[in-house]
Amino acid sequence: MTWNWKLIESNCTGCGVCFDVCSYKVILMSREMPYPEAIPDKCNGCMECVKECPFDAIEVDEA
Repeated sequence: MTWNWKLIESNCTGCGVCFDVCSYKVILMSREMPYPEAIPDKCNGCMECVKECPFDAIEVDEA
């Protein structure tokens, strides 16, 4: 199954919570990056980033 990971930049503050909670290392985030990025086609749909994002800045759905 393939999942689409989408960032809603207008809601994102770049806090990095999504990066911290992604145990599959799908999300990339560094100090130089204003926003997190997902590695295309690597998301497994666990939804941890969606659940933990305090700003409702991430959407994950089936492709």
